[in-house]
Amino acid sequence: MRTPSALFAAALAAAGVLMSEARGNEWNNPGRSYVFEPPAEDPDRSFQPELEHMPEGFAADIEGAMVTIGEFHGCAIEAVENAEAGGELVCWRSGRDKEGLLQVPDGIFVQVSAGRHHTCAIREDERLVCWGKEDWVKSPPAGAFVQVSSGTSHACGVRKDGALKCFGMCPLGACDAPAGEFVQVSLAGHAGCGVLVNGSAACWGHGSSGPTGFGGANLPRGVQFTQVSLSTSRTACGLTVNSSMVCWGRITAHPDDGQLFVREGTFAMVSAGHNVYCGLRADLTLSCDGNVFHLGRNDPRAPPKTTQWTEVTTRHSTVCAIELDEPHAVQCWGGGIANAMPEQPIYAAA
Repeated sequence: MRTPSALFAAALAAAGVLMSEARGNEWNNPGRSYVFEPPAEDPDRSFQPELEHMPEGFAADIEGAMVTIGEFHGCAIEAVENAEAGGELVCWRSGRDKEGLLQVPDGIFVQVSAGRHHTCAIREDERLVCWGKEDWVKSPPAGAFVQVSSGTSHACGVRKDGALKCFGMCPLGACDAPAGEFVQVSLAGHAGCGVLVNGSAACWGHGSSGPTGFGGANLPRGVQFTQVSLSTSRTACGLTVNSSMVCWGRITAHPDDGQLFVREGTFAMVSAGHNVYCGLRADLTLSCDGNVFHLGRNDPRAPPKTTQWTEVTTRHSTVCAIELDEPHAVQCWGGGIANAMPEQPIYAAA
């Protein structure tokens, strides 16, 4: 049984976050929204990490490990017998497969991430493999990788030694990640955000600067993260070490661009799409906001009635998640590739 909340338990005793209620602010939910305030002794809002290194294994289970949504396709790692970890790749798409997105490589994989016309995945021996339309996918960087994320026309992978390697077509600063030791990365469009080993967040590329950007001065200060998720709408969401779900940048679900919000509750995973934002709560229930959840009850794209999940990922107005109960079925709803799911059920590797 996959229990993401257990994987983050070691980090829950780490530094907390100073918050104050933001009057009148509602984020498409009946609960309350909050904004962060800098500590009084930190008037310049500079980041002062309390830990040199995060607890071992705090980012062991990240968004998009077993199921991922790309621009025109989705992929999942399907359970197979006798595999100690991971499973075999299965992908689906809307329309004809002119880019070769469904021509998945053989073997056992432990993580997968879909982009626009490509997909990258990590094999059980920690090697990186990519496939799709662009020529650059044929020669991914060598080395041992622990996580990979795909953008529109590029990808970034976190090596086992913490180095971040970005490759592919890199317009608008898409591959201009800062130096440092990373534990997790999330790409969207021509931009990216990542978590460094001290828990600070870093963002770069198109849309990261400016008053409604998700990087630079708009990054949360005095906060340590275990995971971040970037959307194509210039919004980023992160999971803090005290299990809060924080979003910043151009939050399309709220009229006040550039404001910083934290969602009430305790979370184990977050995911930001273009029109929808989801958090997997510690009790493994989903909490989501956005246009995709305004569908009628009889709409075939409406969310399923499953109550507990082990993983969630979003893209544009599509959500995919893995059911907690065996055999861990992959469910997708919303628009786009959710309507192109294969008739045969997909059961994710546990």
